Amino acid sequence: MLIKFYKSIHNKYSKIFKFFFYLTHLVVIFVISFGLFLSIPKFYDQAKKKEIIKNFLMINYGLELKRYDTIDYRIFPYPNFFFKNIQLKIKDTPILFTSKNFNIFLDLSSIYNTEVIQKKKISFNDLIIFSDIDRVNDLLSHLIISKNKFSIKKSSLNLLKENKTILTIKDIKYSNFGLKKNQISGKIFDKEFDVSIKNSNKIINFKILKTGINALIILDDTKNKKLISGSSKINILDNFLKFDFDFVNGELRLKDSSFRNKDFSAFLNGILTLKPFFKIDTVININKLNYKVLEEINLEKISLYKNFIIKINGNNKINYKIKRFNRNIINNIFLDTNLEFGRLEIESEIAIPGGNTTCKSETLITEEYPRLYFDCNFSIQNKKKLFDKISIKNKFSNDPFILKISGNLNILNNKVNFKNIKIDNSYVANDEDLKYFKDTFEKILFNENFLKIFKSDKIKDFLLEIM
Repeated sequence: MLIKFYKSIHNKYSKIFKFFFYLTHLVVIFVISFGLFLSIPKFYDQAKKKEIIKNFLMINYGLELKRYDTIDYRIFPYPNFFFKNIQLKIKDTPILFTSKNFNIFLDLSSIYNTEVIQKKKISFNDLIIFSDIDRVNDLLSHLIISKNKFSIKKSSLNLLKENKTILTIKDIKYSNFGLKKNQISGKIFDKEFDVSIKNSNKIINFKILKTGINALIILDDTKNKKLISGSSKINILDNFLKFDFDFVNGELRLKDSSFRNKDFSAFLNGILTLKPFFKIDTVININKLNYKVLEEINLEKISLYKNFIIKINGNNKINYKIKRFNRNIINNIFLDTNLEFGRLEIESEIAIPGGNTTCKSETLITEEYPRLYFDCNFSIQNKKKLFDKISIKNKFSNDPFILKISGNLNILNNKVNFKNIKIDNSYVANDEDLKYFKDTFEKILFNENFLKIFKSDKIKDFLLEIM
């Protein structure tokens, strides 16, 4: 019975079985043939393709092949040339790429082509990029703006200044194709960050994760390859910075800039220069300032960053016009500051009720106990206005006078030394007077930190003590 059933099935479906077995043979033959097709190039001397590979990298990626340790042909995950310890350079720049593992993934038509490589994509693993800070635009042109496929994994970028590394970005991962096209991740200052690039590489969103820092950068279309320009909005823990910028030849120009938070707001323009040394020149107009924030600044903590401060240079002009109705003794402030290699020079003009003050001062911030040397003139035209402001009954003549004071302040130790005190031509303080003013100043004005010297109640108590 079973034999008859088998014969019936076999006779009825024999053609189908024969076709199935025939197809199976074809698949096996195809797999073996395709495997041989992919494998045979592995036995070739790949070093002979060095010139072809050099031309491929130069034409498609603008990269000069400088050296490599070994080159191998690999089948998986897709036919590719695998390089060990390769070094490349961006054409016409000093920007160097060094990678422990570098792959050129091949189009199948390139496997046996001895004259040209059909582009597929390239991949860097453990890549290290060395670039001068002022050549960042050249770097972006060859990475983000490139139309040819490439990817980067577990890589780092070293930004240099005079052959010294000033910033390292680690664990970079980027691809200009695929599901995560134009998304960059990595670590900066040991903090993880994400960058997304949209609208043909013109809109850049930057976030440092778990820090509250994010930025939106919109780049302009420009035909000048050496110029990067655009606008930016930055949020740092609810501190908002907005500005337009131009970056060219290692110089960043800030225009129509504003900064604001709940205690402070200002408009500024300036230039940040990266060569031949780091320099910041700005003009800052302050329109809101909470004095309590200034009083809480810890100067001792700032002094811990001496090695960083000595690298900052620049001239900064600061204007602050106080609102008409305020309880402070200061009406307007203008500061012209110049910082070079840790030496800070300040020229100030301060408007107060009934007069104004002008001072020239300087200090070396990098000293262990920095001293502020000062030479100040207090020109008082109306004593009544000054005394009314600080609630002192005016029992004195209202004659104008000019008070000249010079000396120095030990900023961290809360000590003062007066060199000269003079009122017009009628009074010159002797040594005993200078000692008295020193003790009174330290007891009343300088009994806390330097930034609290200008509190109205302290000035009132000081004046009542010495008059």
